[in-house]
Amino acid sequence: MMSKKSKPSLWAMFKHSPTLRRIFEKVLPTRFYPKPKVCEHNRVDYKSINKLAHKQMEVLEVLANQILLMEKEKEEVRKAYCKELDKLKADNVELKSRLEVIRHAH
Repeated sequence: MMSKKSKPSLWAMFKHSPTLRRIFEKVLPTRFYPKPKVCEHNRVDYKSINKLAHKQMEVLEVLANQILLMEKEKEEVRKAYCKELDKLKADNVELKSRLEVIRHAH
């Protein structure tokens, strides 16, 4: 009989991702939650389902906020690189014009 390997925790799987660590710190419990209550027909009760749905919405909200933050940071980096590239292009044009002056002087 083969035993089923359990997956490592999300903390362990993504321990090197700073973005996911920030998300997990906000949404994953640091303590264990009680198991959902089961009714007499062996089904989960509505209160437990409601709690689960709210928790999932919290996770989605945090993920969405993190994505927005990453998009803003990406845009800021892109703008900074474009500005630097424009500066380098201007420097290149100036150097080419100086080179032309030097060529014509000799």
